[in-house]
Amino acid sequence: MRKDNEPFSRLISDKIASLLELYCYGLDVFNDPKQLKGWLSSPSESLNNRRPFDLIKTHPGLLKVRDLMHRMRLGQY
Repeated sequence: MRKDNEPFSRLISDKIASLLELYCYGLDVFNDPKQLKGWLSSPSESLNNRRPFDLIKTHPGLLKVRDLMHRMRLGQY
């Protein structure tokens, strides 16, 4: 457990940075926080009917979600 003034561990800091980057990229793709939230919460056929929120808990899953967002941005999903 982290104390109030204690910095996050390197692992936690990296996870926070990765999630923030994904969120910012998602805002760039969807142009609306509500649409992004809805997409993250909904099962996707491109992700074997899994919700992106469920996949971003792991680094490989986060990369799959990021890749799908990139393909959506390019119109290739």
